[in-house]
Amino acid sequence: MKVAVVTGRNEGGSETVKHLLRKVGLKVSRKPDVVLSYGGDGTLLLAERTFPDVPKLVIKDSRVCHKCDYEISTLEQLLQRLKKKDFKKIYVMKLQCGDKVALNEFQLHNANPTTAIRFSTDVRGETHTNIIADGAIICTPFGSSGYYLSAGGKRFEKGIGFTLNNPHNAERKARVLDEDSTVTMTLQRGPALLCYDNAECVEVREGESFTVTKSKERACFLTFP
Repeated sequence: MKVAVVTGRNEGGSETVKHLLRKVGLKVSRKPDVVLSYGGDGTLLLAERTFPDVPKLVIKDSRVCHKCDYEISTLEQLLQRLKKKDFKKIYVMKLQCGDKVALNEFQLHNANPTTAIRFSTDVRGETHTNIIADGAIICTPFGSSGYYLSAGGKRFEKGIGFTLNNPHNAERKARVLDEDSTVTMTLQRGPALLCYDNAECVEVREGESFTVTKSKERACFLTFP
């Protein structure tokens, strides 16, 4: 079995993990069957962007890792079980916006932190115009413990989360939509950015619309019950 390693800021972490992989007889490869994410939440998102569709084993090496199931002290034992294929796969939904795919969330965000933006939303056919806010967040259940939570939402297990970010003329009421829902937003006054999963942000121009839906892609994680 071939394993790719994605690490965070711990410079020695990659060599530590690779040493354990070789010790149990697993091959380190950039064309992997499994990806080992060793770090925090940001490392996991990087691993998913770099190796989509490849199962992930997530090991904690950060104080902030809500999605890390295992500690480094258990890694050798887990790798032995991995080699024997003694694991289960869990699949989680992702979101799509154009050619971009997100595991956690998409955010419409003001480009200037001291200036709100104005935009309209169409959520399941319910339209609201001239919303003045810092932006909006659309997230997956997996991402509901991130920015969505800090913006007034709650963790949820199924569906798509939607909430406004610091609204000035509307109620900030987080909603959980059916997972087959679509969310369309149109920027009326910027400047604004569309950001996703701690990755790149792209400029959204005034008058431009974008739609977020459930993606056909799914993320896969390994568990060892």
